[in-house]
Amino acid sequence: MNSTNTGDWVDDIIAGAVMDKPEKKIKQFSGPVELSKSSFSKKAKLLKDFTYYDRLGRHHTAPQGFATNGMSGKLVALAVIGCSPFGRGIEACVIHDFYWTHADDLPDRKDRLTLRKTADKLFLEMLKVCGFCKIRRRIIYRAVRIASRFYR
Repeated sequence: MNSTNTGDWVDDIIAGAVMDKPEKKIKQFSGPVELSKSSFSKKAKLLKDFTYYDRLGRHHTAPQGFATNGMSGKLVALAVIGCSPFGRGIEACVIHDFYWTHADDLPDRKDRLTLRKTADKLFLEMLKVCGFCKIRRRIIYRAVRIASRFYR
């Protein structure tokens, strides 16, 4: 049988049509972060899993029930750069806090420091996705890196 009708998608490929491929998720969050914050606590809990897809397409997920303190730091310092603990950038804070909390579970100090530094670099990338300008991103990133020197 010499049939040339092998299927629409095959015909399109033979004719040189470009097939639509599913977009790879990069530099984006899985959706809006859903938090439950009580009035007597400085922390908020995730109501569902929250994921960030980095520039290489890897996913970083904070599980449901994880407690975050948001953009921690002295309120005066946050006010200077126009941030609030659970305002813009909370998405980046959730993933960053998850990795920092996980680093505390590592027995080797070198591994803890490596994971924290990696989390801080990822945090910088996520702040850009959250819409922070370059100067504000760098200020927040530097503050996190300086504070990490005092955290054991």
